[in-house]
Amino acid sequence: MELKPVETSMPFLDGFKDETGRTYGRTDEGYVVFGGLAVQVLNQQSQYAARYVDGLLPGYPDLGRGLHLEGTSADYHTLAVAPDDAEELVHRIVAYCGLQQRRVWREEIRESVSLSAEELAQFTTFLQERELPIP
Repeated sequence: MELKPVETSMPFLDGFKDETGRTYGRTDEGYVVFGGLAVQVLNQQSQYAARYVDGLLPGYPDLGRGLHLEGTSADYHTLAVAPDDAEELVHRIVAYCGLQQRRVWREEIRESVSLSAEELAQFTTFLQERELPIP
């Protein structure tokens, strides 16, 4: 996921655009608003996806560890991630939730599908390499 800045004549509409043309909000500090990533990429409502970002809610992991974040999951509307860390955060959440649910959202078919044994192994390795929890 490559995010490119989009600037308009109305700064409150400035944001980022990915290679598919989806747009995401930008904070005053230049971070990507997490809500857009949650809805458009993770296919989750932001209040639910945010639980995986900072580990504030008991029983949920800190998948944002080591990444540049703004705000907290306690006030998910304030949650944002540095543009260079957005793809990594998305991959971490997809891997963790995929292992937890044994399913993953496939945007191209707009459907949740079961993971193959190979995909489960890849997600496990991905999280282990980053020393993140395995559900």
